[in-house]
Amino acid sequence: MGAEILYGFKVATTPENLVFCFIGVLLGTLVGVLPGIGPAGAMALLLPISLKITPLGTFIMLAGLNSLSSLIPNHGPSSRSR
Repeated sequence: MGAEILYGFKVATTPENLVFCFIGVLLGTLVGVLPGIGPAGAMALLLPISLKITPLGTFIMLAGLNSLSSLIPNHGPSSRSR
């Protein structure tokens, strides 16, 4: 069991997958700050891009996007006090 976990970390930390993780986290941060676009909308916008890359890269990128865009509270124009 330990060998499989180490293999998973080895595959996930390849430079290509780390770039996909960085892209997902960056886009998740940008989407989290924008009012009106949630994680599901951002994933829908990234579907055409995700069809061009590897399945593992897609999973890593969308996981990074979803994790950060759901952590940042989305305060739209209605939450501003005048």
